[in-house]
Amino acid sequence: MSSETLKRDQHSILIKRLSHMALGVRDLDRQSDFYVHGCGLQIIDRTTRHLFLRAASSHHHVLELMGEQRGLRHIAFEVASDEELDRSTKVLRDYGVRIDLGPDRDVEPGIGRLLQFRDPEGNTIELVSDVKSVDGPCGSGPGQPLSLNHVILYTGNLAKQQDFFVQVLGMRVTDTVPGLMTFLRCNANHHSFGFIVLPRRGLQHAAFDVANRADLVEVIVRLGDMGTRRWARSARTREYAFHLFRGSGEEPPGMGHGNPTNR
Repeated sequence: MSSETLKRDQHSILIKRLSHMALGVRDLDRQSDFYVHGCGLQIIDRTTRHLFLRAASSHHHVLELMGEQRGLRHIAFEVASDEELDRSTKVLRDYGVRIDLGPDRDVEPGIGRLLQFRDPEGNTIELVSDVKSVDGPCGSGPGQPLSLNHVILYTGNLAKQQDFFVQVLGMRVTDTVPGLMTFLRCNANHHSFGFIVLPRRGLQHAAFDVANRADLVEVIVRLGDMGTRRWARSARTREYAFHLFRGSGEEPPGMGHGNPTNR
């Protein structure tokens, strides 16, 4: 996937790429087992109540698991430099967006600097810079995710959310179903972010790239061997639904992690 950014607009933030997402889980060990042995991610760092997992790319982590009340905790986007992060602070303040944290250094493992704020519906968004690169392969064998491809959230006000991410964060609309869903890009990837309309908040699904159909099949087999329930191209753990798909067009084959279950 190319990391080509969009052209700079002095009135908006210049995002380089989707960096990672953070999820609260009730059973950290169980969810860690699912993502490592089932999905093929690898633990790269940890604290007492946090796990940081990497994919096969050199990006430090694509997923953070937090041992607390389940649900989406934050979505992080990377900017190209510390200077761009400082400029982003000014852009946010110019639009009247309150900054909840930062820009601070060494808040998360592998992240040089970050700032944190909320979108119009209260979702926590992070902007990060100086992300650590990880040397060496991510485990061995087939069926390893390459990167975090995109994240889709629920929204109750599609137009308001779309306007915020386009005007303030500098994203571009690539596809939309009026009144139902919208897909946004920040680089050459068809979409890295988006929304689907339902009267709720939180994660609808997130997708990880895999290299080819064989790797996707490998993930499905591993999940089956773990006793993960599946229907169609989806699976369910105790805390989250897990969607499997093979993409088309510019979007490569992938696998997706979906919304919390109601159990």
